[in-house]
Amino acid sequence: MVDAWRPLVAAGSDTLVLGCTHYPLVRPLIEDVVGTAVAVIDSGPAVARQAARLAAAHGVGHGAGATRLCSTDAAAARDALAALWPGAAVEQLDR
Repeated sequence: MVDAWRPLVAAGSDTLVLGCTHYPLVRPLIEDVVGTAVAVIDSGPAVARQAARLAAAHGVGHGAGATRLCSTDAAAARDALAALWPGAAVEQLDR
């Protein structure tokens, strides 16, 4: 994955917008590859604010609904993640 960013730097990119949900988890690795000359922008906070606005506009708020975690990962990794959300339903998906 790290090599995926090198062509962007080589082409002269000066800004990289993280548009996928898992990229913020590896942002430090991305920043190590692209260096300080490339600005790394995480779109996650803006997307979360918009989701909260839409939820409020449609009457969905804190305490409404339920949390369901779906994973294709190994059972141990899935269970470790599920431990972060007590009470969430956990579903193992086939790859």
